[in-house]
Amino acid sequence: MGRTVNKEITAENQWTDPIRMGIHGGTLTVWGSFTAGVILQTRPDGETEWVPTADDTITIPCSKRLNDSTRSEYRAGVPTGAFTLGPVNVMLKSS
Repeated sequence: MGRTVNKEITAENQWTDPIRMGIHGGTLTVWGSFTAGVILQTRPDGETEWVPTADDTITIPCSKRLNDSTRSEYRAGVPTGAFTLGPVNVMLKSS
């Protein structure tokens, strides 16, 4: 059964709680009326540092499929310097 984390982002350097993707990946959904750059970060199993994924910065509402069978942890948020207006609503869901 999948797990879901949600976050209403109202300033820079705010992130969802980490979520481990299942063997079938998951989804990232971003919505709201905002001027900000949302990024997706991953932390491979056993690592301590978060690293950006190869995905582009999200600047408009969207939903995208995350195809990852490695069971890595993910979080999404707005890094320092990338928030102007919000809120930005972010949801990560594992399949």
